[in-house]
Amino acid sequence: VDGRKDRDREPVRQVLQSTEINLGARTVVTRVQRVWYFPTVESVQEFGSDVISFDGRTDSVVVREAATILPGGEVVRLDPATAQVVDSDTYNEFSDTREAVILYPRLEPGSLAVLHFERSTDRDAMEVLWSYGTFPQQLFPRDHVELTVKWEPGIEVQWSNDSPHLTCEREAAAIDCNGRDVPAAVTDPRVSWRDELGLVSVSEYRDWDHVVDVAAGAFYKALGRSEGASQVLLDLIDEGMSREEVIARLHAFVAREIRYVSVSERGHAITPHEIDETLERGYGDCKDKSALLTVLLNRAGIDAYPVLVATERMDPGRLNVATMRYFDHMLVCLNEGSVRRCVDTVDSYTDSSRPAHWVQGRVALELLRGSRPVLIPHDRYRWHLGVETSIEFDDNGAQTETTLRSYLGAYAGLMRGYLANMSTDQIVRWAQDDYERVLGDMAETAFEFSGLDNPSEPFSVRSEAAYPSLVGADDRFDYRERSAWLTSELESVTLVNQHYRSFFAGLRVKSEYLIKIPPKWRFEWAGPSLNFEFEYGTMTREIRREDQSVRFTTLLELPARWVAPEESSRFNAFVKTLGREGQMSIYAELADGP
Repeated sequence: VDGRKDRDREPVRQVLQSTEINLGARTVVTRVQRVWYFPTVESVQEFGSDVISFDGRTDSVVVREAATILPGGEVVRLDPATAQVVDSDTYNEFSDTREAVILYPRLEPGSLAVLHFERSTDRDAMEVLWSYGTFPQQLFPRDHVELTVKWEPGIEVQWSNDSPHLTCEREAAAIDCNGRDVPAAVTDPRVSWRDELGLVSVSEYRDWDHVVDVAAGAFYKALGRSEGASQVLLDLIDEGMSREEVIARLHAFVAREIRYVSVSERGHAITPHEIDETLERGYGDCKDKSALLTVLLNRAGIDAYPVLVATERMDPGRLNVATMRYFDHMLVCLNEGSVRRCVDTVDSYTDSSRPAHWVQGRVALELLRGSRPVLIPHDRYRWHLGVETSIEFDDNGAQTETTLRSYLGAYAGLMRGYLANMSTDQIVRWAQDDYERVLGDMAETAFEFSGLDNPSEPFSVRSEAAYPSLVGADDRFDYRERSAWLTSELESVTLVNQHYRSFFAGLRVKSEYLIKIPPKWRFEWAGPSLNFEFEYGTMTREIRREDQSVRFTTLLELPARWVAPEESSRFNAFVKTLGREGQMSIYAELADGP
């Protein structure tokens, strides 16, 4: 090492990120300047393009400059024809976000890339009030970050800065923020970035009641033409049905019969289409489907209301300024005593007793005045599995194994969604691969499935396998068996974060093994019972012996919780210990032996 900087290991760096926002009564003008430095071939390959995000309903974009400055000083400007505009909306968003992809020309190591663009927002085309948010710290280092927000007289804004890397000062009608030498955020595999990185937020909303008023006012516009809902109730609901049956029937109709299509065109960013329009078309997005289910439940005598969801946030305390921009999804919730119950109308795979796994524990705002950001309820054990295995030995020591794996609740919904678009042959192939991953490939295995199309049932996989002689026919019976599916689940919950807290979603596995041997052997020992108790959960095992059989019942319960990074090794050590104790042992003598 000669002390020189090793440029081959230097990451891409943003030399400048400058944003100036001018908030007017009719138009919002945002001017952005970015300068990038590319030190290596790898940085050119991985980061050699840039993105301009804009709303297709309200925004127009002008690129003032886009160019590459080569190491020798030559300037190579972008051909506007090479810019590509793509739709960047994700499955659950009710927005019309577009991205203009900027491909910097002739980049090479040591180059600079310069982008200067202006985005104009037509406020008359906006359904909601204006707001803005930015994370000064990113996954790459930044030399200089500037943010200026100015507004015309008569406009009021709220703002907040919880980033340690930016200093902001408030003037009479402006906010001016600056940061120098902002380091890249350290990475971990599982991070809710919007909860962990500091944010600068600016918003026209006065408070959360103001957000509720705007969002609820837009939502209830959809209820103007809803005569078709009455006919749906006549078709679906019978006298004598229980409250639970009504909820399940109506949720199944909206989730399965009204297909999901993103329809957030102008005028419908947060405003659902009218109920009858959604019924006539047979499709809608999350807000359209939520409006329909809300109306159906209310007309059936069940109090239900819409809830905004921020699917990428799990910490209500980090929402420092009231604004709609946090939220990208909608659910329908019901109060059952003091318990809030929420269902997701775009999820046709999870039963109506709970929301889908991917929205549990996310931040939400009920569209009721007085509401504040809270969490969508999450299961105590999101991953819930029951395993029943019967192993029968013959006189030659060969064994026949039958296993029924039942996935319950949100876990069942996840499995149904994963297998939804597979053919029968593909599902069998998946089951075979999964079986061999856990138990090996020594046996020919047949499979049966149940609950694949019915969210009100567990999703179950029944397997039958025949194994060759694993115990000598004339020997003492000395056999060990892993609680394989329980061990496999434990292997999947190891925490890997070193810098950020991890949310462990909870695991419950009940595993029963019934092992039968022929009369030529006589049981002598079947291993110890277990009772592990620790701050992270428990695992118990009960053993019941009869003349020619023994039943092992193992119950693993690890409740959902946050785990700090300094706790991860302790949590993982406990999980590893449980995995080692998953083995069962059986010993039997020959009945006619000495």
